[in-house]
Amino acid sequence: MKNKTPRKTFNKYFIERVINYHSELKEVRILTVEDDLQKFSNDLDPEKELMMWETIAFHYEYGTLLHPEWDLTAKKEHFNSVLERALVSTVVTSDVKNCKV
Repeated sequence: MKNKTPRKTFNKYFIERVINYHSELKEVRILTVEDDLQKFSNDLDPEKELMMWETIAFHYEYGTLLHPEWDLTAKKEHFNSVLERALVSTVVTSDVKNCKV
């Protein structure tokens, strides 16, 4: 028998925020809003994860506004760069918090 933990439910504001960042990244991400909500429901800290994705969306959109000439390939490269920087920053921050002096 499987031990199932109850899935988190999200308020309307949280869902709207997911929809907002999703609309900014729709050209470069293949996941649906429902997919992301499913992933958030498995996170230990969904609010922190959502804030990270909102930041990624902000930096992605800023880059595309500065470079309206970018085609889809360039936009994907930019997204991957922003995503990589966000993930490295998260890992480094986590490592610093766990460091014992």
